[in-house]
Amino acid sequence: MIRVPYGLSNFEMIATQDYYFVDKTPFIEVLENEVTKYHFFLRPRKFGKSLWISILTYYYGIQYKAKFDTLFGKYKIGKNPTKDANKYLILTFDCSGINTETLKSTYNGFFAKIRTGIHVFLREYAVYFSKEEIKKIEAADSPEDMMSELLSVFIPKEESLYILIDEYDHFANELLAFDFQGFKNSVSKNGFVRKFYEVIKTGTRDGSVGYFFATGVSPITLDSMTSGFNIARNTTLEVRFHDMLGFTENDVLSILRGIEVPEKDIPALLEDVRRWYDGYIFNKKAENHLYNPNMTLYFAFKYAIAHEYPEDWIDINIASDYNKIRKQFELESANTKNWDMLRELLKKGYVTANITKQFSFDKTFGQEDLISMLFYLGMLTLAKGGLERDVFKIPNLVIKGLYFNYFADILMRQADIHVDIADIKTDYENMIFEDNPRYLLKWVELTLTGLSNRDNVGFDEKYVKSIFCAFLSLGRSYYLNSEREVSRKYTDILLLERPPYEVPQNYLFELKYLPKSQAAQLATLVENTKTQTKNYLQTPEIQAIPKLSPWIIVIVGTELKVLEKL
Repeated sequence: MIRVPYGLSNFEMIATQDYYFVDKTPFIEVLENEVTKYHFFLRPRKFGKSLWISILTYYYGIQYKAKFDTLFGKYKIGKNPTKDANKYLILTFDCSGINTETLKSTYNGFFAKIRTGIHVFLREYAVYFSKEEIKKIEAADSPEDMMSELLSVFIPKEESLYILIDEYDHFANELLAFDFQGFKNSVSKNGFVRKFYEVIKTGTRDGSVGYFFATGVSPITLDSMTSGFNIARNTTLEVRFHDMLGFTENDVLSILRGIEVPEKDIPALLEDVRRWYDGYIFNKKAENHLYNPNMTLYFAFKYAIAHEYPEDWIDINIASDYNKIRKQFELESANTKNWDMLRELLKKGYVTANITKQFSFDKTFGQEDLISMLFYLGMLTLAKGGLERDVFKIPNLVIKGLYFNYFADILMRQADIHVDIADIKTDYENMIFEDNPRYLLKWVELTLTGLSNRDNVGFDEKYVKSIFCAFLSLGRSYYLNSEREVSRKYTDILLLERPPYEVPQNYLFELKYLPKSQAAQLATLVENTKTQTKNYLQTPEIQAIPKLSPWIIVIVGTELKVLEKL
């Protein structure tokens, strides 16, 4: 059985301690052959960026030359090394984990990160500097001055610097969510971050800086923060780099076989993993859709231990990272239209916009910018179609669950419902054990009643279904499927048992809605809904679902009028 490298981002540990490694090393050559030597590359959280930085460190670092065969010999790049292997002095910065509580703590945190990176560099390459030079560098009292002092005494000979920055925007995104003006101050023309990048640019002119590669999540800081370093290129959306990070389906199949999933079980298990973690597309011309690597490895790690599905779809630490979706909807310059966009996304399953490739704070942060931010964060992905505008959809069930959880929170706040979420989960269990959805539908009624007092809320059937789905999403023992196609028809809602949980029944809900003004049509609607649902029940796909409990639900205005099990 393979050793699953879940949570590991140190390449040497993976390569020398027999951990499984999805070989991305051919992209080293692709990157090295680029005309531009300075790159920004963005991917969502937990998408393998830190491991890629580690791979580049060990591949290009001159101090690892003697270890080359040990580290890379069994991988593709080791069999055909590029001309620049182990020829650089590596200067690495990690900008994650900075305290953004205040602008001062942000500045101090950023300076500490720069100081740490340079201190490690000076220790690693001490022979290149005199004691006096090291002392002068370390005495500098700002990030840009420290970098400037380093470059002023570093005389490139055969070797030059390869600067690697991990999570270049991590602190900036945090600051953006909490302190919009503070964010603008830090990345503006006179901001400390921009000044730092201006110094790096000067190092490229005299050959001190040979390569630059930075990872991050979003380009929201690129225009303001790095305009002083405008020689770098954002390669995020370019198709030839599409698969550089993330797993293809073939990669996932290899992992499943590596953890000794029986061959007969692989099709069903792969289908589940695909629904949970797959679906990321960063260029419409890409041949592969990508699985989130961290989430996939989490599943493999858990499955390898117990030979059964984990209880939670993703690690709680990853979930908290992705739950930062809330911050994007509450940016200072955002407005209530963002709630409408979220509502439309959950109703229709997609939204349209043009991708914002470079953000500017000289203009208002609009809805297209928000959609683009959600795309970069991995909360939306590109879909096929769209001519004048790009089409974005939710990539997988994990992310859809996070949206619905957030949507439920918004709904209850807007409807002025003050309740412990544990009470709703108790009613969720009551629904399961008593086979009666009325327990959750009472929360739908309360929400509709509260929302009906708001002038800007217009109910329709898809919106009411979205509200019901929001409460259904709070459970974890079912897959939630809305508008699932069966025999060229679309069922409203299916709740299907999710391993490792065992539930007494699966559910099919056919939900209809009538405005109060159309209440006279109730009887006809009920009969039509019964006929429609009975037709679904005759399809091979639905008949294949065991222990199915089918219900029709009709809501009129804000009241549940019909709840009937067929």
